[in-house]
Amino acid sequence: MGMMDMIVDRVGNRMSVDRKLWATSVIATDHTQFGLRLQKAQAATGYSNRELSALMGVSGSTVNKWNKGLSPVGGAHLKRYCELLGLDIGELAEEILKHYHPHLYAALNPDKVTPDMETLIEALDYMASLNGYANRL
Repeated sequence: MGMMDMIVDRVGNRMSVDRKLWATSVIATDHTQFGLRLQKAQAATGYSNRELSALMGVSGSTVNKWNKGLSPVGGAHLKRYCELLGLDIGELAEEILKHYHPHLYAALNPDKVTPDMETLIEALDYMASLNGYANRL
């Protein structure tokens, strides 16, 4: 029995496995694209991760997570981060909301919801259902 067969037997059917892989891929791709935007902004300033982390008072791994889209820039650091990278704080806050809290973004900005956002919301809802909790407002 192959690995996929074992997964299919445990989950119950192949569709569930494919859907989970799809949802994981959608979420990872969205966050990676957001992280690339931050990397470009940082590169434009010439700051290395080490320099930026020292100026921000955070660890290098924290800056690395921001740049990979693994975690959003936290509220406590958002203003300083924007100052150092020359970003508009309102625009970055909106982007963070859009990528990391799309349900809330959609509720506040129903006219700005794109098909890509709807796909991200669907993927997050699916992953939340697997974890046994609702990801909605």
